[in-house]
Amino acid sequence: KLTSKAEKAIECDECGKHFSHAGALFTHKMVHKEKGANKMHKCKFCEYETAEQGLLNRHLLAVHSKNFPHICVECGKGFRHPSELKKHMRIHTGEKPYQCQYCEYRSADSSNLKTHVKTKHSKEMPFKCDICLLTFS
Repeated sequence: KLTSKAEKAIECDECGKHFSHAGALFTHKMVHKEKGANKMHKCKFCEYETAEQGLLNRHLLAVHSKNFPHICVECGKGFRHPSELKKHMRIHTGEKPYQCQYCEYRSADSSNLKTHVKTKHSKEMPFKCDICLLTFS
């Protein structure tokens, strides 16, 4: 059953999760007590701390792992390659360098532009050049 946010008005003061009735919140709070979620999980490499072990694990991988050495200064997300970080930074800057040749659509990601052209302009431009790949009406 789908419920709206208005129906889930009771909030857990430990994790922020919402519930539709007090009984569900009570049962949920027992999980916190069993798991010891009241204690904070602290990063041993920096000042980061969280109530959830899973979030600490994600932080360790993203920020302190050699697998993700390229870190976003805005949100702390880590990337394997500098090109991935450069592409990610467009989320924060709003940069959209890829312009549709047929309309005003712009995208931060070249694959999104390709999808746009295919879905919005392929019927308008049914003829495609095999050499330059441009399409024509």
